[in-house]
This record gives sequence, C-alpha cells and structure tokens, in this order.
Amino acid sequence: MSHDIKYVDVTGRSWSLYGEDAGTEGVWILDRLKGFYLPPAERLTSTTANQIGSTPRKTVQNERILEMLICTTADTTDDHDKVESDWWSGLSLEQAGRLEATADGKTRWLDVILKEYPNDTWILGPDINNYQEHDMRLVACNPAFQGGTRSVEVTGSGTFNITVSNPTDRPMWLNFVGTAGTWKIPDGLSSRMVTLPALAEGWKLWTDPQVRSLEVDSGAPVWPSVMKGVTFTKAIPPHTKKTLIHPQIVSGSGTLRVEMVDQYSRPWG
Repeated sequence: MSHDIKYVDVTGRSWSLYGEDAGTEGVWILDRLKGFYLPPAERLTSTTANQIGSTPRKTVQNERILEMLICTTADTTDDHDKVESDWWSGLSLEQAGRLEATADGKTRWLDVILKEYPNDTWILGPDINNYQEHDMRLVACNPAFQGGTRSVEVTGSGTFNITVSNPTDRPMWLNFVGTAGTWKIPDGLSSRMVTLPALAEGWKLWTDPQVRSLEVDSGAPVWPSVMKGVTFTKAIPPHTKKTLIHPQIVSGSGTLRVEMVDQYSRPWG
C-alpha cells in the first residue's frame, strides 16, 4: 500500500509532494515532515505544594503546525523560475489550501495556510543548478484530518429511525438539516431529546459545542435568541458501529437530513 501526499494550492493547482508521483510538478518533500502524523494534543495537569505527582485536568488540542523541507527543481532556469513562481503564488497567509494524504485509495485532508514565509538560506547558484530548498511552516487551524461528510435523509411524520455510525478515532458531533416545524433532536446516542423552537422555514443545526449554531434558510443565525442556554452535550463515540437515533417532528410531516462529518487524528490508518 503506497502513501501519497499532495498539496492543492489556493489556485487549484495540485502538487505531488510525496509518493509515486512526487516531484512531477517540480516540488517534493525531502527528508522532514513534522507535525503531520500524530495530533497536537496535550494533557494538562495541576499539582499542589505537598502533592506527590499531579492531578489530570483536561486535554487541549492545539492547532496543527506542519514543518517540512521541500525543494524545487527543473531542467532549465526559466522552468525553475516558473516552478518557484507557481509554488509561492499557490500559498497564502489568509486563504487555505488543502494538504491531502492518500492511502489504499482513501484520501484525508487538512486545510492549511502559510504560517510564515521561510527565512531560507540562498543556495549558491540556484540559477545555475535550477534547484532551491525551502523550510516550510504551515498551520491547520482545525487539527483533524477531514474524511468527508456522509448523510442520511428521510421524509415522514412522527418518530424517525435513522442509522448513524462513527468509523473514526475522534468523537463525532452530528449536523441536522430540516424543514419547517417543531423538531426534537436526540443528544448523541443518549435518551435525552432537545426540542427546537417552532421554525417557519428550513434550518440547519450544528450540535458541536465548538460551533453551536442554528441557522435558517434566510441566513440568520438564531441560536442565542431561541435556544435560551439549552445545548447538546453528547457526541457519537469513536468507532461506533451502525446504530439508530430517533429524532421526531412534533406535528405534521417533514424532511430531515443527518450529516456525519468524518474527522481523523492521523492521515491514514
């Protein structure tokens, strides 16, 4: 099974950085890629003056900083200048590109921006050798590798039986998209139901406490004014096999879509 790493830049160009096609576009990773494989998680602890050891408190997941040494090369000076120009025009301090990792035909990705421009040493004679190295630093503000979104949509009345699963190694917070009406949404896999206010138009709900948003089709976020402190507390645990959840529409009929956003700690495996 081969592993491949590509960067899709802000202009849409694709750069093969590692794997069977590495260097096809004139850029590839040399001997270092730091922060790529394992997540940037840290367990925080506290201790008192006379305590032996420490007390675990919480786990913090920071942004993912990626450090990689790449080189650019070409057959002629003009071609090398173009590779350099295209590479740097595809990176941004503000707009995200996509760093893709593929193994066994499955792709996961990070949305990355340039952390800073490298203060590289100018290699002697790059205009003669058509070769230059760059010590890159990229940042993924969301440290999780994205695996895409799966969805299930049903139409009917009363209680719905919807199959969800979480094949990833991270907790999964479900998204719900529904038509007008009054809906009851399950809190993860628990028996607790959260009743949404009666909505006169289509809506989308993010249960993730990092997002915690309820928006209607007209575009306005309505969570703070209508939820009144009520929130969701349960995610779908990692490695959850297919199981049923039971959202409800209080009266009449409607359509509900459940979105499962797959996020992983590592690029493969």
